[in-house]
Amino acid sequence: MALGRRVWLFCDTVKGAQASANLYSLVGTCRANGIDPYAYLIHLYTDLPHADTVEKLEALLPWNVTHQQLTDAVKEPVPFIPTPGSELAIALAREARAEAGRLAVPAT
Repeated sequence: MALGRRVWLFCDTVKGAQASANLYSLVGTCRANGIDPYAYLIHLYTDLPHADTVEKLEALLPWNVTHQQLTDAVKEPVPFIPTPGSELAIALAREARAEAGRLAVPAT
C-alpha cells in the first residue's frame, strides 16, 4: 500500500515528516487489522497518558484493541477538539490563518 507519495513534499521539517509517517503507519495498521482509524486514534490518545507499564502499552496496539473499546471511545466526548465557536477554536483558527499567510508564496 502506498501512503504519502506527493504529500511528503509539504513537510517543512524532518521531525514533521517523521510525525506524519508515524501517523500514516498507525492508520495503515488499523486498516490492515480491519479497525476504524478514527475510533482507534480517539481510543489511543485517550488511554495513552494512563499507560505506565509495558503491558498497558501493548494493550493499546491496534491488533490488541477490542471492538467494544473502540465503541466506548467514540461514544465519549472527543478530547482536545475545541467546540466550534469557542475561544480556543477561534484562537486556533486565527493562528492557522496567520501561519498560512507566512507560508504563502508571493505572486510573481
